[in-house]
Amino acid sequence: MARKTITYEEIRKLSPTELGKMSKSQLSDLVRRVRVKNQTRLEQLERASSVYSPAAEKMRGYYESNGEKSPSKMSRNQMLGELFASQAFHSAQTSTVAGARKVAREQDIRIFGKKPSGAPKARMTRTQRAKFWAIYDEFTRTYKNMEYLYGSNRIQQALGEMIKGNKTKTMGSLNVEDFEMLLNKLAESQEEEQGDYEFNDANVYSGRWTD
Repeated sequence: MARKTITYEEIRKLSPTELGKMSKSQLSDLVRRVRVKNQTRLEQLERASSVYSPAAEKMRGYYESNGEKSPSKMSRNQMLGELFASQAFHSAQTSTVAGARKVAREQDIRIFGKKPSGAPKARMTRTQRAKFWAIYDEFTRTYKNMEYLYGSNRIQQALGEMIKGNKTKTMGSLNVEDFEMLLNKLAESQEEEQGDYEFNDANVYSGRWTD
């Protein structure tokens, strides 16, 4: 008898109460069915070469850290952990090609500005976008007060200028020169425009894991 498939909507609606009532055998079967949907969605995102999906990166990272053991060899907690990670993946806006493209467009407009037509003045490639957020995360971890001092949008815009000008290292480890250049750009922007640098928490993770 063929195993019943599960829909993306059903994955998003899985509840801890419902899962808690399942037997280990039922959870094992569910994990197998959810993995099929995860793989399908991850392959779709990978084939869309221009799309950068933080949600897909996190899901792949989960599998790299925890492996894909046979559900029959997993503990109840391990199966629940994978199901909750899968639920978070499919609930994220960037878990679909259309959603990831929408988020990318919104980010590009926020970072580079908008043309009269409404299109972004510049667009980042998948590699550039991944590099962008890697530098952003490392920068705000290194300089913990920068988001409050300048605001997330201003940091993103200054970093966007660096990537647009191809002034960051292509990939790999970041270095102090990247951060010094970014600090200088932020200082210059503050001198040019004295305004309200209120921290906007929503902008920091726009298009990231939870979106």
